[in-house]
Amino acid sequence: MLLIPQKLSNILLILLIFSIYSCSKSKVDIEKENLIVSEYNLDLTISTYCNKYNGWQFDYEYLNIYILKSKKDGEPTIIFNNNEVSLNELSNVLLSIQSERSDERKPKFVNLFIGEDIEMAFIKPIKEILVSNGLFHVNYVLRVPSFFKGIYRFGMLSQYLPPTDILLDESYNGLFKFSNIIELEPFKDTIYYLNDSLIFKSELPISIKNIIASDSNYAVIINYTGKHKVSEYLIMIAAARESVYSLRDELSLIQYSQRYAELDDEKAITIRRKFPCIEIENDGISPLITEIITEE
Repeated sequence: MLLIPQKLSNILLILLIFSIYSCSKSKVDIEKENLIVSEYNLDLTISTYCNKYNGWQFDYEYLNIYILKSKKDGEPTIIFNNNEVSLNELSNVLLSIQSERSDERKPKFVNLFIGEDIEMAFIKPIKEILVSNGLFHVNYVLRVPSFFKGIYRFGMLSQYLPPTDILLDESYNGLFKFSNIIELEPFKDTIYYLNDSLIFKSELPISIKNIIASDSNYAVIINYTGKHKVSEYLIMIAAARESVYSLRDELSLIQYSQRYAELDDEKAITIRRKFPCIEIENDGISPLITEIITEE
């Protein structure tokens, strides 16, 4: 594990940020999406965290992309507009959509419905295609448990994927400013590394929270390889964000007698400055890239 991030060439993403994590019902045609998810037997990642924080409702158009295990051997299947497409075909279709519309009418968000067992190696080129076509807002659609056992609703984990070359130098400089490095890495099943300790995933949020509370000049390093599953990746990010949002709530209640989600923009910024969401993703291969996570 990478206890101190000295080899910058091994780090994929630094998510630097006064960021907001969206965990809300996705603004999609729920009935239609349930039918599609059911038809393709698409098991999305389960995240209980989405029950705790609701995001804003969006007025932008969404594009929905489904990524599921192929019935044949080989790469996962991509479904877009009810058609199975290759990576090249997806890129061409998105380019056509974007080029045919004015800036005001271009889609702003993409919902990614990804099977929980899909390997991370397949997700990187998808994100690169989205960025190259000007689609910077990505929502990972999740299954959120309801009050009824076995019944789920849709939630989402949002990322903002800007062009990263402009931010690269700033990322290198900023990497050395953190005095509290927190590392996460999948170990086996529901067990994860937290620095040098093995922790059950249910215990990750409170454990991370306690470490951040001891020194808020922190960064969470998300370690993974292309062989790790999407569900493992999303669980680590959700745990890190849950810990930060819990700290934000506590501080918000002390300073303003309101939960963080209830604050106006000015007060919310004050809280985020104290507890920003900072994550460094390390896939062991890619050069350092800066990515900002946001909710808009």
